[in-house]
Amino acid sequence: MIATAILAGALIGPRLATAQQPHPAAVGDLMTALVQPRHIKLGLAGSEQNWPYAGYELDRLRETLADLAEILPKYRGLSIPDMITSTDKEPFAALDRAIQAKDGNQFTAAFSQLTASCSSCHQSYDRAGHRRSGADGIHISRSGSPPVYEVICRWFMRL
Repeated sequence: MIATAILAGALIGPRLATAQQPHPAAVGDLMTALVQPRHIKLGLAGSEQNWPYAGYELDRLRETLADLAEILPKYRGLSIPDMITSTDKEPFAALDRAIQAKDGNQFTAAFSQLTASCSSCHQSYDRAGHRRSGADGIHISRSGSPPVYEVICRWFMRL
C-alpha cells in the first residue's frame, strides 16, 4: 500500500509542482503502472502452477485495486470502487477457489473470467463517453507472443 501511494505521488507530484492547476493522474496511468503488472504476474504464476505465488499475486492485485479506488475514488464522474467491485468480485472468488484446489484448468477458466471482466470495465468506461476521440476501446486479451514484461517475469520466476 505504501509503495502504491509513493508511485501515485510520483505520477501526480511533478505535475502539481510545475502546473498552476492540479492535474491528477489518469486512471490509465495508474492501471498501467500498478494493476497491469499484477495481472500479468498472476496469470504467469497460475500457468506455472506456482500456487503460493498465485495466491500472493491475487492478494496483491486485490490490494492494488483497493489502493487505486482510495487514491482515485471518482474519475470523470464514474465511481472507481463501484466499477471494481461489480466487475472483479466473482472472478476473484473463482480464482481463490482454483488456487485453493491447485487446479490448473479451473485457474485458466477463472483467469479468463477476470480478464473478460477487465475488458467489460473498460467497455463500460467507453460507453460512458470517456474514450478519447478516434481511439479504440481497450480490450484485454492474451496474445500469441508474450510481452517483454512477461518474458522478464518468467526469467525471474526460475531463479
